[in-house]
Amino acid sequence: MKKFTLLIFFLFTILSFGQTLLQPGEIIITGYNANDADQFTFVLLTETSTGTVVKFTDNSWNNTTSSFSTSEGIIEWQSDQDLPCGTEITITETSGNNFTPSIGVVTNNPTGGFSLNGGGEQILVFRDTTATPFFLYGISFDSTGWTYDPVNNSTTSDLPASLTLGTSALNLGGNISNAKYNCTTTTTTANILADAGTASNWLTSSTRFSNLGGCGYTCDIANPCGTTIATWTSGTWQGGILPDLTKSVIINDYYDTSINGSFSACSLTVSAGNTLFIADNTFVEVQRNVDNNGIINLQTAGSFLQNDNTQSFTNNAAGTSTVTKRTAIINNWYEYTYWSSPVTGETIENTFFTTNPDRRFYFNAANFSDLFYEVGNNNTLTAYTATDTLDDIDDNGDDWQYASGIMTPGVGYAATLSPTSFSIGGGSGNNFAHIFSGPFNNGLINVAVVRNDDSSTSAIPDNNWNFIGNPYPSAIDVDLFMAANKYSTSNTEGTLDGSIYLWSQNTPPSDNNNGNQILNFSGSDYAIINGVGETAGGDGVTPTRHIASGQGFFVNYDDNATTPGTVIFNNGMRVKSNNNQFFRYSNTTTTNINNESDNFHVEKLRLNLTSDNGVFNQILIVYNTLATNNFDGSYYDAAKNLSSNTAVKFGSIIENNPNLFAIQARNISDLNEDEIIPVAFKTSINVATLYTISIVDTQGNFLSSNPIYLKDNLTSTIHDLTVSDYNFTSNVGEFNNRFEIVFNNASLSIDNKETTLNNLSIIELENDNVMFKVGQNLKIKTIEIFDTLGKLIYSFKGNNYSETYNLKNLNENLYIAKVTLNNGQTITKKTIKK
Repeated sequence: MKKFTLLIFFLFTILSFGQTLLQPGEIIITGYNANDADQFTFVLLTETSTGTVVKFTDNSWNNTTSSFSTSEGIIEWQSDQDLPCGTEITITETSGNNFTPSIGVVTNNPTGGFSLNGGGEQILVFRDTTATPFFLYGISFDSTGWTYDPVNNSTTSDLPASLTLGTSALNLGGNISNAKYNCTTTTTTANILADAGTASNWLTSSTRFSNLGGCGYTCDIANPCGTTIATWTSGTWQGGILPDLTKSVIINDYYDTSINGSFSACSLTVSAGNTLFIADNTFVEVQRNVDNNGIINLQTAGSFLQNDNTQSFTNNAAGTSTVTKRTAIINNWYEYTYWSSPVTGETIENTFFTTNPDRRFYFNAANFSDLFYEVGNNNTLTAYTATDTLDDIDDNGDDWQYASGIMTPGVGYAATLSPTSFSIGGGSGNNFAHIFSGPFNNGLINVAVVRNDDSSTSAIPDNNWNFIGNPYPSAIDVDLFMAANKYSTSNTEGTLDGSIYLWSQNTPPSDNNNGNQILNFSGSDYAIINGVGETAGGDGVTPTRHIASGQGFFVNYDDNATTPGTVIFNNGMRVKSNNNQFFRYSNTTTTNINNESDNFHVEKLRLNLTSDNGVFNQILIVYNTLATNNFDGSYYDAAKNLSSNTAVKFGSIIENNPNLFAIQARNISDLNEDEIIPVAFKTSINVATLYTISIVDTQGNFLSSNPIYLKDNLTSTIHDLTVSDYNFTSNVGEFNNRFEIVFNNASLSIDNKETTLNNLSIIELENDNVMFKVGQNLKIKTIEIFDTLGKLIYSFKGNNYSETYNLKNLNENLYIAKVTLNNGQTITKKTIKK
């Protein structure tokens, strides 16, 4: 028995050895959501070893009794790896009283229930035992502050005597249900503690933040990378010392990540005469500085990260660093790609040396003005009315400007090939490499954006388009980018409306597309990302929730934001994967449909409209708990503004809004068998075309388990899209009321319900004459006859309650009669020609 006890003690000693015993000031809370589901973030302000244990509780502390005064929950977190100073960790409630951390493990399910109260609460951080807690940090968001109230003892607490307001403790004041630090200071431990300990440096909200944290912190500790060095020499890591975020790494030989593997380092040195080759779908991650005396070569889908916003990337005299980015498959030399430089100091002339100077552009957002529209590129400008749809064309054509000189980090650029380089590079069906040379961009990068509409002189304000780009040699997370830059009442420093447009060209320029040139490209070729989903552009590739390195994209300045404004990029947005989808990058198999991270995504329906002559449009309907069926802003409802003047439009409709929507969010409470989703269709194609509407994918219990019907009000057809695609033809025109998505076939009437009320009669007479008759108190204004494919056969005008027409061109078949009355009512009815 003594041996067994000794063995237990010995194992405990081994398992506990090396863990960090944190002190006050070495950990802070940086955000929380007290609205379900509970969530909070904390930052380690010292290097932390594997096995380190930290406890979090919403219990009240009573200084008088030196004890916890309630039996609420305790979350025990343990690190499962060595972590560098500045590591931020998020703990999220994933189900009832179960919590999951972004790093490490939660070793218990809280007894008594860890449940943050949005009406007032506190979180205390400690180690050791509940009987003798060693307090590390505390945050109070109760209106009474740090004062224990015996009556409200579950939501009030004394400040433990060992903690100090302003450094190891914070009093936010008020009853604040959701809050996060605004990243005012992210460098040096003392400054982080001081600024994060000041309530005015926190953002607060009555609704939960979709993303907490992401600031990217840097500590000022001695020997931040330690004394252990991992050195790559003669094709191996010397002494068996492997690289990680706590060690300096030296590359003393050729290193290829596709062969030798991705790695992380605290600092990185590439020695003179040696090469670090970072292949597609691999990464190198560096916590602090890079000292390059050799060659660093990063490929298109490879990733290079620096985590610390304040650290340097230095190319010394013998050092060069390059990022190679490849276009999508190019079919014609004039196809544009949207770019942004991932390096410092590169020039337009060097990277795009194969491009003619008149095919290299940047977008001068301040010059964009869209107070007038034209139809069919006819060069006739007409002032908007309140019911018009924006054409998104600059009225005087001075928004796109020729680009030259040094590329500004975070700014977007557009460039084609030249006819000569297209031919030399292999021509149609090939992709083309562009090389960016210079120190890799790192840290905080601010890009100026402007509000450029003139709503005071227009019936509807034009959009505030700005052309920016990912400035890093790694992908960035869209949700983290939006958390920092989307304007809201809780983030008034934000400037954007929540939508991203990626150029994804598929169709050739046409003289029917509006624009400032004779031939203009189709705006329907933009892929779109917003807060709730993504839709594919012209090439049919649905974007992920990441923006690749070197990728340019359009954003829209929010009308409520201040002028002028700034878009912020920081290392907290960067990721070490998901860099393999470059628009335009040849990766047509990448869809990654269901990769959204926000927990309010519940049900999704994605539809495609295609045709036998190359038309492609995609729309997404999302149901969640936060949206309404009205226009909720572009973060939820992304309009097809950029595709409003193309040959074919396909989009959902929001009542009292003139736009069609590529992405529309609706409230989950409305999703039932009686739900109706109006879908509009427009075409200017005047040749025989077969269109197809199909389901791409569904997400969620209701949409995945119920039939989804397409109701064609023109042909009085109800078609189950879950069984097969729906094919149809159409005349030229705009059909805003033709299609509906419905879920209850049995309750739907094929004929318009008003047909019965007005008793439309269709009577076949002799010699192919047909009588149309309604009530004597009404008059027939027009009659249109369609076949079952939607082709218009006859169109007549009327002036009486009874009209007779000769329909000798009709064969024995089923037809649809559409009758418009003088009161504005439209009656659609099927009839059979005998």
